[in-house]
Amino acid sequence: MKAAIEYNGQMPFIGISERGHVTYYDTSEKHGGTGKHATPMDVLLEAVGACSVFDVVGILTKKRKTITKLNIEIDSVRADEYPKVFTSIHLRYKMQSPDVSQDDLEKAVQLSMDKYCSVSATLKKSGCKVTWETEIEN
Repeated sequence: MKAAIEYNGQMPFIGISERGHVTYYDTSEKHGGTGKHATPMDVLLEAVGACSVFDVVGILTKKRKTITKLNIEIDSVRADEYPKVFTSIHLRYKMQSPDVSQDDLEKAVQLSMDKYCSVSATLKKSGCKVTWETEIEN
């Protein structure tokens, strides 16, 4: 993989992926930014959820399950001292489905977090505790 970051004299920084996708990065006004775009840590936190949602949806649709809605709420704790890494991340998976059981969802998330999600694996290897819970909403 490759990527590039551009700075054109003012915020936001512009990230360009190997495939040409653009992401804007910013920081708060307090730290010299505009506050209008995500910070790199915002994007990293979203990435763990995005990585896992691809896995979970893929696993369940391969089992011919119907997913009406899936929402992942993500909470995190960061270290007080620089570089202020994530020390813990907790994901809450809330799914609506006519045929996915609690056990189906739990197993799909377990596979994602323990086998497939490279973002989660990267965070865990850095010492971050990654936990989750699942809920089927009717």
